[in-house]
Amino acid sequence: MAEGLADRRTAIVIRFNFPYRERGASSPSSMDSLAAAYRRAHDTLADYEACTPGPIFLGGKSLGAKVAAELVSRHHEGEGLLGEGLVFLGFPLHAPDKERVRTGSLRRVGIPSLFIEGTKDPFCNLDLLYPALEDLAVPARVFVVEDGGHSLEVPKSSARSQKEVYDSVIEEIAGFIRENIDRERQR
Repeated sequence: MAEGLADRRTAIVIRFNFPYRERGASSPSSMDSLAAAYRRAHDTLADYEACTPGPIFLGGKSLGAKVAAELVSRHHEGEGLLGEGLVFLGFPLHAPDKERVRTGSLRRVGIPSLFIEGTKDPFCNLDLLYPALEDLAVPARVFVVEDGGHSLEVPKSSARSQKEVYDSVIEEIAGFIRENIDRERQR
């Protein structure tokens, strides 16, 4: 995804692992520790001299998506980050085989958001996602990957190749970024 967005000259993307993953631990650190690592990555990219000043979109894959949402929610408390939009890849809405949704990190998201979710993601039942998004201050967009799992992987028997799926996701993200930049410029 990062390479595809960079190849299309849509975005400069920073990828990083949370410290617990670098240590080889299987359980995540506290949200405060995860948020601090995310903020360091954000600040590193924002301060990188090759990056021209411009709009910043936050997001992540799975736990990274949850941490991005938490940081945007904390912005109102003076402790978070703000961006032009959020891009979530496989947002972990609930534990597998559970229906208790975890929307605390979305509590105060007030910027345009794009959720990219697979229909077979055990962490995000779409029937539970849509009602959860109704509480957001700004309407969210959902891009669905048919037969996609948590990492948007599709079975070999799928009518679309994995490359086609990833290309469609990259195009959706690029379009979301362009639309929101254009909307902001028109203000």
